Amino acid sequence: MTCVMQGAFDITCVRRDSGETSIGPQAVSAPWHLSKPYWDGNVLLVQAVNATAGIFAGDHLSMSVTVQSGASVLLTSPSASRIHTMPSGEASLHQSVRIDEGAWLEWMPELFIPQNKRRYRQTTEVAAAPGARADIVLVDLAHPLMQPVRDPLRSFVFHAADRAVQTLLVGGEVALQDGEPLTLDSAAAAERLAEAQAKMLRDTPG
Repeated sequence: MTCVMQGAFDITCVRRDSGETSIGPQAVSAPWHLSKPYWDGNVLLVQAVNATAGIFAGDHLSMSVTVQSGASVLLTSPSASRIHTMPSGEASLHQSVRIDEGAWLEWMPELFIPQNKRRYRQTTEVAAAPGARADIVLVDLAHPLMQPVRDPLRSFVFHAADRAVQTLLVGGEVALQDGEPLTLDSAAAAERLAEAQAKMLRDTPG
């Protein structure tokens, strides 16, 4: 017998009259689980958990998070998401996030561990209010220096570093696209560095 999951994680975070952020309307179904939110005085910690061993063929999941005006949220997950081998069939996850004017969201998605011969599609939509200042980093898990994908965070920090960064937004502006800087003249920066190094060598006694 094969069991497939069609679960949804749909929450709206709101600012209360007291100034605290809390969960408002919500609809969460298996395999998703919403851990008890925690307000630390400044930000509401929200944990979205896939309570199963991972994603298998036939699973089609969705996540929708809305942060309303004045609310402050840290959205994360305590565990990695493993995409299992799929001899047949496929799986998918659609994620959508909306940040209203005056809202604040830090999103730290769970680590992603794809296994061999999987058929999996993941789409992510982020909608921010006009004028919002977003900082977003997109890392290419298929980059050779990110392989094998057993511990993506360790591979990124100790091996790939900036070489695996595909897209970077700083303050809502695209600073890096397809691995190429858009706001920096690399050649000019390298020339200034070489000049500074040459000056340092000239000025060094002995």
